[in-house]
Amino acid sequence: MGGRGGGGVRGAAARALVIEPAALDGWRRAPVRGRPYPIILPAAGCSVCGVLADRVDDAASARLDRFEGAE
Repeated sequence: MGGRGGGGVRGAAARALVIEPAALDGWRRAPVRGRPYPIILPAAGCSVCGVLADRVDDAASARLDRFEGAE
């Protein structure tokens, strides 16, 4: 995965974006009713795999905040 770019990010923002594989040990993924994405909860012996996005520009960060809400 260690490439650049991703999803709906385009142009200069996509060229600057760095995405790396990541794992969060001691946590588990759980669904949230009414949300299109899960949350993570502490859980011994579990691990959540995903990605770490670095160099996310302000506009993309604001879009993510709007999508996920205030919590």
